[in-house]
Amino acid sequence: MNKQRRKFLQQGIIGAVAGIAAPLLSSATLPTADKKRVLRIAHITDVHIKNDPVAETGLRNLFREINSLVDAADFIINTGDTVYEANRKTDSYVASCWQSWNKINQLENKLPVFSVIGNHDNWYAPEGMVEKFRSSPDYRKNWVISQLNLPSRYYHFKQKNWHFIALDSIGDINYELDKRQLNWLRETLKSIKKSEPVCILSHVPILSVASLMYMMESRESPEEYKFPASEMHRDSLILKNLFFEHPNVRLALSGHTHYADSVKFQNVTYLCNGAASGNWWKGSLNNFAPAYALIDLFEDGSMESNLIEYDWRKDGL
Repeated sequence: MNKQRRKFLQQGIIGAVAGIAAPLLSSATLPTADKKRVLRIAHITDVHIKNDPVAETGLRNLFREINSLVDAADFIINTGDTVYEANRKTDSYVASCWQSWNKINQLENKLPVFSVIGNHDNWYAPEGMVEKFRSSPDYRKNWVISQLNLPSRYYHFKQKNWHFIALDSIGDINYELDKRQLNWLRETLKSIKKSEPVCILSHVPILSVASLMYMMESRESPEEYKFPASEMHRDSLILKNLFFEHPNVRLALSGHTHYADSVKFQNVTYLCNGAASGNWWKGSLNNFAPAYALIDLFEDGSMESNLIEYDWRKDGL
């Protein structure tokens, strides 16, 4: 298919929601020529790779396109659900998914990848087999941490003058930060100079229109619409208030819904940037095709993002 490049101007209230065929552009201006771009990142999410020719071709094409950009990205951010589904699966199945990821990453990708943990990356055994696998050193989140070379399940790093804070959305029960992680986040934000912008990375959206739309499209009647707890952080109000205390938090990237949107609230732009796998490597999901985003970050804390639908099936599968 032909590439369709959808540009979302990140100063708008909402960049795109489910079912919109063309992008909505805000009245905000693009970054001017006198602003200095310091980083270009490729944002991928919800790859859902498995030992399958369609999924492997899609990931191969994704990495090839990102790595062949004339205006090159500095690195890739992967906001989780890297493997197809490690939930209630055997160790041999999960191993085959990670083997596919590592094989294609090594062959097709030359850029650094910074990742977070998605709900489908969390390995736990099928019913009746928990005792067999519970003692494995790879059980639960240990496997994804080791395979993606994460320093921890949540962490902080800096590139140029931008800080990146990678969160673990996958609580023991709900999609929220545990108390220890929340305290760490508070202290980390306090430690960052106010003049240096911050980008938050999470698998599950912290604030999202896509989460609500996904919930609405999966329910039969408006009476069933509730807070989309399975699609958005339960502690979104706590995090929103924390970010308000730190005006240098400028951007939050996520995935999870396989939809794409852009929401700006109290000076933070929340981007849920679709899914590399689209409808789990079966094409589009409610008009959202397999996609990735290119995001330019500027020295002054501003940014510009483009959502790109890529040729995931161009090998003829």
